Amino acid sequence: MPTPAPHGQFASLLLTPDGLVDAEGLAQALAGDPDITRAKGFVPTRTGLALLHVVGHRNSVEAATGDHPVGVVCIGLKGRLDPARLNRAMSDAEAAVRPVS
Repeated sequence: MPTPAPHGQFASLLLTPDGLVDAEGLAQALAGDPDITRAKGFVPTRTGLALLHVVGHRNSVEAATGDHPVGVVCIGLKGRLDPARLNRAMSDAEAAVRPVS
C-alpha cells in the first residue's frame, strides 16, 4: 500500500493585499503565528515591491527586482490555518501605511 505524501498534511492560504503594506510588520506577524510553518511572497510597499519570507519564527524582507505577482502564500498544518487571523494580519499591515486623515 502506498504511503501518503508528507505534504498531504499541509494546507495553504493566499493573502492578497488591497494596497501598500508594511512588509516588516506583516513578516513579524506571520512569524509570530504558531500555526504558520512557512510563508513567502511579494507585497507592494512605499518603496517598491518587497519579497517576504517566513520559516517558523524567522523572517526576512528584502527589496525585490523585476515584475512579480503580488500575494503571500502561507503554509501550515491542515485544519490549523485561521483565515480570519491571517487576513487580519494583512489588514493591519495595510493600515500601518495608510495616511491618517
